[in-house]
This record gives sequence, structure tokens and C-alpha cells, in this order.
Amino acid sequence: MYFPTQSLSHCEMITDEGVRHVGSAACATDSLTILELDNCPLISDAALDHLTSCAVLQRVEVYDCQLITRAGIRRLKVDTHPCIHSDNTTVFGAVMGHCESLSVYFINAAQH
Repeated sequence: MYFPTQSLSHCEMITDEGVRHVGSAACATDSLTILELDNCPLISDAALDHLTSCAVLQRVEVYDCQLITRAGIRRLKVDTHPCIHSDNTTVFGAVMGHCESLSVYFINAAQH
């Protein structure tokens, strides 16, 4: 059984490669809606790149992930849901017309 919400928050040893395994699992591409990655200091924008195949992804939380940048978040939103646009605020989220929504929550002391 696969749960649509996965929390890897505070998994301090999870890497981009670990997120790749989560994002590329057959059940993730069809059912992963929420992924929590808060306080995972080793993940970077590359981890977000591995989530583009998750078609029903609605929310990604990356609080206090120092290697995640705004550019990486924008790329995830465009690649996953091309009709959704980001702005330059600290917290991202949008719903455009008939498209699925993808919210990425990004609060980081280091401004990228």
C-alpha cells in the first residue's frame, strides 16, 4: 500500500538520490500528492528535479532546506504544472484555471 502523503522531514541523511527513488517509484508518479522534506540539509534543487514525474503532486514542503533555491522551486512548478506561474515571494502557491495546483512552501534564512 502506498500513502499519498510522504514525510521525510528531519531525515538529515536523505539526499537527492533518496528523493529520486521516492519520486520515480511507480506508485509515486500516480498517487503522491504531498511530500514533506522539511529540515533535510543534504537535498538540493536536484531533488526537486526528480519530482517532475509525480503527476498529481499538490504540495512540497522544503522549510529550512538550505540548498533549495527559488530557481529550483520555479523549475519544479513549471516542469510539473506548466500552466502554473510562480512569483518572487517567499511562499509559493498558485491555482490556474483547470490545472492541478502545486504549492511549494519554502522558508529559508538564506535568500537565494
